[in-house]
Amino acid sequence: MPKTTPGQRVTELLRELSTRKRVYPGWIDKHRQNSKTGISAEDAAHRIAVIEELIEDMYQLYPAMRPVEQASLFGRDEGRKYPPRHLDRP
Repeated sequence: MPKTTPGQRVTELLRELSTRKRVYPGWIDKHRQNSKTGISAEDAAHRIAVIEELIEDMYQLYPAMRPVEQASLFGRDEGRKYPPRHLDRP
C-alpha cells in the first residue's frame, strides 16, 4: 500500500474534525438522556482537542500547508454594508 502524503493526512484530520463537531452535539444529548449511551461533553471536548492539536502539529512540521488568511482591503464588515443611498430607495 502506498504511503500517504502530509497533505492527505491533514485533509483526513480536517474531515474528522468536521465530522466530530457535527455529530458530537447529538451524542452529548443522547448521553444526557441516558449515561450509558452517547458521549459526555468532557470526552467530546477532549477528543476534538486531540484532533485540533494533531492538525496544529502537522502545520508545525509542514508550515507551507497552513492555510493563509487573505487580508481584506476593508474592515471586517465594511465590504458587506450597502452604501447609505441604497437605504433611501423605496
